[in-house]
Amino acid sequence: MTTSPADAEGSLRSRLLHRLLLPLMLALVVDAVLGHFLLLHPLNQAYDTALADSAAALARHVRPQENSPGTSAFDLSAEGEEMLRSDHIDEVHFLVLGPGDSFIAGDPLLPKPPRRESGTNFYNGDFGGKPVRAVAFITRSGANEVTVIVAETTRKRIEAIWEVALGVGLPQVVLALVVLVVVWFGLRSGMASLDRLRLQLQGRAAGDMGPLDPSGVVTELHPLVEAFDGLLTRLDAASSAQVRFLANAAHQLRTPLAGLQAQLELAIEDDDPDARKARLLNCREATLRTARLVNQLLALSAAEPDGRQAAAWQDGDLKDILSQRAQEWVERAILRNIDLGLELEPAPFRGDGLLIGEMAANLVDNAFVYGRPAGQVTVRCGQCDGQTFLEVEDDGPGIPEAQRKLAVDRFYRAAGTQGVGIGSGLGLSIVDEIARNHGGRLLLEGGSQGGLRARVLLPASKSS
Repeated sequence: MTTSPADAEGSLRSRLLHRLLLPLMLALVVDAVLGHFLLLHPLNQAYDTALADSAAALARHVRPQENSPGTSAFDLSAEGEEMLRSDHIDEVHFLVLGPGDSFIAGDPLLPKPPRRESGTNFYNGDFGGKPVRAVAFITRSGANEVTVIVAETTRKRIEAIWEVALGVGLPQVVLALVVLVVVWFGLRSGMASLDRLRLQLQGRAAGDMGPLDPSGVVTELHPLVEAFDGLLTRLDAASSAQVRFLANAAHQLRTPLAGLQAQLELAIEDDDPDARKARLLNCREATLRTARLVNQLLALSAAEPDGRQAAAWQDGDLKDILSQRAQEWVERAILRNIDLGLELEPAPFRGDGLLIGEMAANLVDNAFVYGRPAGQVTVRCGQCDGQTFLEVEDDGPGIPEAQRKLAVDRFYRAAGTQGVGIGSGLGLSIVDEIARNHGGRLLLEGGSQGGLRARVLLPASKSS
C-alpha cells in the first residue's frame, strides 16, 4: 500500500491538534505531580504528625520499675487506652517494646519497623489482613531503650486522597475537555478559509487567470492569496506572450516555406537550364533564411528564463568568447567587403557562455545585415564603471530614436532598412532577453559615424 506525500506529512488540522494537545496533556501531568506534592503530601504529613504525637504521648507512660531499674513498666490506664484506640473510621493499635524487643504492652503481633533509628520512624505494614501506617518512636526510659509503635489503618487517608482527587482533578479533566472542544471547533472555523480557497480553485476553468476572492479569508492567509494572484498574473503574461510568439513564428515561417515550395514547383516545370538554376539558387537562399530563422527561434527559446539550467552558469570572459568566433566573422566580413574591427579587452562575467556567445553573434549579424554595404563594423568588449560591456557599432542608417524601444520587440523591423528581405526581426529580441536574464541590459544608441551602437552591460564576475 503506497502512501501519498500529503498522507505522509499529515493534514494541517491533525498537526495543529498534536501541537496543541500534547503540551496540554503534558501540562496536566505536571499539574498532577505538583498536586500530589502540594496537596497529598501535606495531607499525609498531617496524619503522620498525629500518629507521631500519639506515639510520643504513649512514651511518657513508660517508666523504669523502682524495684528493677533494668526493666520498664507501662502505666497507661484502661480509660487512656480506650481513648487512644477510639476512632470511628480507622482501627488504632499500639505496641511497647523494651530492651531486646521485650514485650511491655499493646498488640504483640503489630509489625515492627524495618530499621531502627533514634527518634521517629514511619513505615507501612499489614496487620490483621489490613494495610496500616505505623510509626516507631524510639526513646529512653531511664537507662533503658524503649520503642513505642502506633499503627492505624489507612481508610481515612484513602478517603481523603479520593476527595482531593475529585475536588482538584475532576475540574482539571473538565477543563481539559472544554479546551479540547474549543480547540477542535476553533480549528474547524480557522480551516474554513482554506476550504473556501480550495473551492474557488476547484471551480475555476483552465484558462481563468483572474485574482482570487479574498472575502471571508482570515488575515494570515492574505499574503498567500496575494502571492497566488501574482503567480496567476505572471502565468497569464507568459501564456499571452507564448501565444503571440507562436502566432508570429507561424506567420514568419509560413512565408519563406510557401516561397520555397513555389520556386521548387516552377523549377520542376521549367525546361530552361538557366532559369531552373536561378530558381534553385532562390530556393537555396530561401532555405538559408528559413534555417537562420529557425536557429533564432531556438536561441530565443533557450534565452527564456527557464530555457537553460542555472547549472550552466560559470565564470567566463567575453574576450575569449569573441576571440573564438572572430575567424567566422572575419570570413563573412571579407565576403561582404566589410571592414571589421575588433577592440577586445578582458571582460569577465558570470553566466551561460553559450548564450552570451549567441548574444554577441546576433549583434554582429545585425550589424552585417543592416549596416552600410562595404561599410565598417567594430566589436568592442571590456570593463567600465565596474561593469562588463559588449559593444557592436556599424555605420549604416541606424534606428531612429523613436523606434529604438520597439526594436527589441520580437519580429519588429524598422521600415526602410536594407536587410528587410533577410532579417527576421529576432536578433535584438534575443540579445535583450539574454542580457536581462543575466542581470544586464541592452542600450541602443547612435554610432559615432551615424549608424547604430548596440551596447550590452552585464554585472562583472565577482572573481574578477
